[in-house]
Amino acid sequence: MNQNEKEQEFAWFGESKASDEKMARDLAHQLDMKDYVDAQRQEQKDAEFARSLNEADSGFVAQDEAVAAALCLSEQEVPKNSDTLPSDRFKCFTCKKPFHTFGTRTVEACQRTYHKSCFLCIACQAPLGKTFAVDNNNNPIHSDCYSTLYMPTCVVCKSSLANSSTQVLDRNARSLSQSYTYARHPFFDWKYCSKHENSSQRCSSCNRVEPNDAPFNKIDESRVICLACVRSVILDSDELQPLFLSVLDFLDQLDVCVFPEMRSIPVLSVGAAALNDAQNSSHSQCRGLCLSEKSTSSISVPVIKRRGIGGFVEEMSSRFVPGQTTSSVTAILILSGLPRTLTASILAHECVHAWFKLHPQFNNIDIDKQSEEGVCQLVAYLYLKKQIEINSSAPAEASEIHPTDQQLSQFYKFSLENDRSPVYGDGFRLAFKAYTALGNSLPVLLNLTNSDGRLPPC
Repeated sequence: MNQNEKEQEFAWFGESKASDEKMARDLAHQLDMKDYVDAQRQEQKDAEFARSLNEADSGFVAQDEAVAAALCLSEQEVPKNSDTLPSDRFKCFTCKKPFHTFGTRTVEACQRTYHKSCFLCIACQAPLGKTFAVDNNNNPIHSDCYSTLYMPTCVVCKSSLANSSTQVLDRNARSLSQSYTYARHPFFDWKYCSKHENSSQRCSSCNRVEPNDAPFNKIDESRVICLACVRSVILDSDELQPLFLSVLDFLDQLDVCVFPEMRSIPVLSVGAAALNDAQNSSHSQCRGLCLSEKSTSSISVPVIKRRGIGGFVEEMSSRFVPGQTTSSVTAILILSGLPRTLTASILAHECVHAWFKLHPQFNNIDIDKQSEEGVCQLVAYLYLKKQIEINSSAPAEASEIHPTDQQLSQFYKFSLENDRSPVYGDGFRLAFKAYTALGNSLPVLLNLTNSDGRLPPC
């Protein structure tokens, strides 16, 4: 082999070796790109799973959106050919330094990439583990730090509601989620530990639980009233009479025929024991009662008997034939120790009972109990609605602990709307439906209910 042939052979061998090295680099780059694409897809799946968990919060169970985000931590090598990939992904979110100048180990969380030594709690700056929370700015934070800064506290014992948390392992996402369970008032933003649901005293008016550091006022052996409801509490009968007359004026404004006897009905403020005795019941929720009497007039007619074959002889004996039955209202009893607006709504309820009993045709037919109670609840609802409209422009300072009188009136109206009892709750909804169908005419609804003994069909 001559010199030229040897040189050509070495040149071919060199070109083949260079081509193999280029193919190896290209293959390595393709593998790195595949790892990058796979990581991007996994990150997108984690984000979709976090959003699905954040939408699961409902009712009395508060799902901590941040802790339940199911953000899986991962450590990976930075691809060798990182210069050809997006630069933001290979810069630490905390220190903003490229990874190849500081280290190759990374931590991915919150759709961000960190140096392992830079992955710290945003609150206390201590290192984070594989279970953590996320604050409102999408920053990682210890669960304890998050509870201290963001979780609500119990209004009764002032402890963090995170103390009743439960950790749940999601095997598909390879992460821990955390649920916070607590109880709350159905209307006011009044959150408390579930253990206080049946152990703490409640206001007899607004049904809020009693805080340990702000005890309620005691009315009797079984009832307490909060500091908000006590502002306008009514305790004696002298305060009831003018309030009763204002309720009758309200009925007059609705074109309801207020019988003259109604204005002379005694209205008495009594305790819970006296009210239950008058009702012959131990039902603790009784707040008002309309006492009435029925009297039937009778006449004496002679008894005529037939004697013999062709004649009648009138004897001295007689029998009584029932005449007209009348009804009268002897008194209206109202539970003492309730706020003024709530007391007035109860008076409006009892006034409708008195109206039915004093109506001239009341005794023609018995009225269905659900229909009668439903109409009474409807009038109480209309009274509360009117008071809310009147006081809507009145300035008042509200606080989380002490709601305003306007907010209390809204709660009483809310309670009527959401009552689930078959007689009072369902009766109110049926009466409201009939009232709307009749063009919001309360006199027509009252007269039809009185004459038919039930609510008119809608």
